[in-house]
Amino acid sequence: MRKPLHVFVLILLACAPLLRAGDTPTARELSEGLIYSVDRVPERTFDTARAVEVITISDLWRKSGMSLSDVLQHEVGISVINVDAPGGLPAVRGLNGKQVMLLIDGVKVNNTTWRGSGKDYLGLVDLAQIERIEIVRGVVSVLGTESLGGVINVITKKGPPGTETFGGSIGTRYATSEHAFRTPVEIYGQSDKLRWTAGANYLKSDNVEAGGSVGEQAHTSYNTKALHGSLQYLLSADKTVSASVQSADEEDFWRAWQVADGSHVQYLDGPAKLKLATLSYQDLTDHGFADSIRATAYFNRQNDGRAEIRVATPGIQNLANENDKLLGLNLELGTFLGQSNHVLYGIDATDETVHSNARDLNLATGASTAVRGRYTDGAKYSTLGIYLQDRWNLGRWLTTTAGVRWGRFRSSGHESSSLGVISVDARNSDFTGSLNLVFHPTDQINLIANAMRGFRAPNIDELSRLSVRSVGIDVPNPSAAAEHVNSYELGAKYESTRIGGSFFYYRNNLTDLLVRQPGTLNGLPFLDSNGNGKKDGKEADIFQLQNVGSARITGYEGDFHARMTNAVTLTGNLTKTTGNDTLADQPLDRIPPLYGNLTLTVLGSSARRLWGAALFDFAGSQHRLSPADITDFRIGPGGTYGYRVLSVRGGATLVDRIRLMVGIDNLTDAAYKSHDSWVYRPGRQLVVATEYRF
Repeated sequence: MRKPLHVFVLILLACAPLLRAGDTPTARELSEGLIYSVDRVPERTFDTARAVEVITISDLWRKSGMSLSDVLQHEVGISVINVDAPGGLPAVRGLNGKQVMLLIDGVKVNNTTWRGSGKDYLGLVDLAQIERIEIVRGVVSVLGTESLGGVINVITKKGPPGTETFGGSIGTRYATSEHAFRTPVEIYGQSDKLRWTAGANYLKSDNVEAGGSVGEQAHTSYNTKALHGSLQYLLSADKTVSASVQSADEEDFWRAWQVADGSHVQYLDGPAKLKLATLSYQDLTDHGFADSIRATAYFNRQNDGRAEIRVATPGIQNLANENDKLLGLNLELGTFLGQSNHVLYGIDATDETVHSNARDLNLATGASTAVRGRYTDGAKYSTLGIYLQDRWNLGRWLTTTAGVRWGRFRSSGHESSSLGVISVDARNSDFTGSLNLVFHPTDQINLIANAMRGFRAPNIDELSRLSVRSVGIDVPNPSAAAEHVNSYELGAKYESTRIGGSFFYYRNNLTDLLVRQPGTLNGLPFLDSNGNGKKDGKEADIFQLQNVGSARITGYEGDFHARMTNAVTLTGNLTKTTGNDTLADQPLDRIPPLYGNLTLTVLGSSARRLWGAALFDFAGSQHRLSPADITDFRIGPGGTYGYRVLSVRGGATLVDRIRLMVGIDNLTDAAYKSHDSWVYRPGRQLVVATEYRF
């Protein structure tokens, strides 16, 4: 049987880096305009049914970012929430944290302790190892897991950027407002059968100097150490074995806003560590039952440290450590039925163990007392997903993709507490599905209609919640069920030799959201501390997370690119989201105001590859309708103020192996920050980056 074009492209991408100079373009060059994260086959972003973006390695060099958080700040549909300086969490279509999936080479980084906010997610990904970033906005429930807002898939480097058999690079990047310095070092090589890369990166940043009258922001310094390595071995033209390891270690950073709001004297939110190892086998041989087989095993370990001193107990320092170990396995098969039908099916499973420990240190006496950590110590969490997706063409006018996924989630764990025995035993399972339609009226226009249903089961962070609050006591609710979303999209894409772009309108109806509500403990709605079965004056009420919330989120996203001349390109994007809590009948707090970006890029044609870019970032203001009901200190009762920020960048290849980038960010020295963030973005600053290849 003649293999379809997709299979040949996959084989070429796997083999191209191992071919001799002059035989073919590199895989990196071939893949610049392709995306893999939608249907697991290489396809043009224009051809997909989804709202997608690809950030290439060339784009990464021209950006002035120190971290992945900085890189994503300017992308359509993404608003980065900075709760502390080193990283942040991406918000996509009004959802963030545990509802947005972060992947590295298709392997999920989200674990069962990821929270809705307040954890430094993006800082755990080393920017120096990235070759490209693929972004899919909206529910990705069939091939992904638990993604209600979107997916960010980081693709790492697998070998040399060209055909050289051995080489390396040493880079620097410095920013003046933070006195931040990053030094990535990498070596790589390849032979007829093998390609590899290994690298290290060190980043140190002082306190951030914000624009306007804000000035230096206390407790925003940090440092990060990272390592990465990968191997690819070509067993044959159709079979490849790959392995990779990476680690990131963030230290000396604060949860500064909790000091600013007056609740804490100290809140050191680290060290935060990620260790990820993967082993993958890909077979593109025609087996009759499958044209492609991919099996991936992975290990994901994350650590969170914490040291805090509360204003209420200034003599006690709480020291905590959370550790999550995740083992995962994915087996995926694909087959082409004829020239226009692609069936993909597979199974994935994960198993996690959570260790959570804490102690109170008496600063006067030095005495240490063991106390409960954030989660149930020793809790276990396992997932199982089985999925099937079919993509086919109905003539030349219509492409249809339909998929279904069954997911099962199990948690277990018990602990003895002052409230009695606490259990987090829970079972959840459900189906998700999607139907995507792409109508092709011409070769340059795609019209899109999508309907998707997703769900996200409660994780250990939610199931083991146990804390004394100013009003009541929060206790676990093992009966908590999954949150659901029904999502609908209408979109259009246009692509010509000079102009292109996309526009999507979406509507998400979220139900069964976990909301803090009055609950019960041992059958009683209060803590019966004296055992008399009656509520006495000082006995606190019981609260639990319950599936009673509902919300509606709507919005639109648009982006365009226009090649004005062979050397000049104008790009831009705009995002507007509106959210309403339909249970409380009020606007959702963490929906960002309208925001966007315009970029004018000039690429020279000389041997020095001169280039320049001017960037204009903007956001509207958003004010609270009922400030009296708002308690989130980061947003504040006044809402979020709009901003207009202009930046310029330029660079050149000085000699064959040396290149330079110089930029001035925030020329107007504006004081601005993303919605829901505490940390202001840097003020006017000079950014300089160099790279030497050897």
